[in-house]
Amino acid sequence: MNLLIYEYFASGAMKGHYDLEQAGFTMLDAVLKDFTQLPELVIYTILDSSLEKEIFLTSYVDKVKIDWYKGEINIFEQFEKILMNCDAVLIIAPEISGLIGKMTAIAEKNNKLVLG
Repeated sequence: MNLLIYEYFASGAMKGHYDLEQAGFTMLDAVLKDFTQLPELVIYTILDSSLEKEIFLTSYVDKVKIDWYKGEINIFEQFEKILMNCDAVLIIAPEISGLIGKMTAIAEKNNKLVLG
């Protein structure tokens, strides 16, 4: 099964907020450590390019397919593009501005299983 594990702040969605990016990466890191232990999963994620150093220091980096966010396209477009390769998605995002609802709607529109 292909699984997208998406963390809003670590993805670069709020570029320039270093503290939020780091907090988001901490949450994403904990989830990736667990899910990469399941050999039947192919894990995808979206990361801001500013977090390159942090991800390459992890023990699981070779088990994750990373799509780097560089601000070239809208984060929702990138989310949907990567989602096309996946069967399911785990979304970690704040409840502000209907973010979780919007991302869940994108996943459901594309007939993807939403975990969480």
